Amino acid sequence: MLVYNAAAAAILVYAGVRLKLQSTLLWPAIVMHWILAGWCLVNLWITRRKLSDV
Repeated sequence: MLVYNAAAAAILVYAGVRLKLQSTLLWPAIVMHWILAGWCLVNLWITRRKLSDV
């Protein structure tokens, strides 16, 4: 999910900046995908940290 959300955000940024795609929900979708990618990254970090403490 981390890779999916990061890739989706990157593709949407490319579409908005380079292809001049315009939509009301484009930038909110980009922000949401980056938030979800960050959430996935934090969860992976916490899980790895818990497993290394055992």
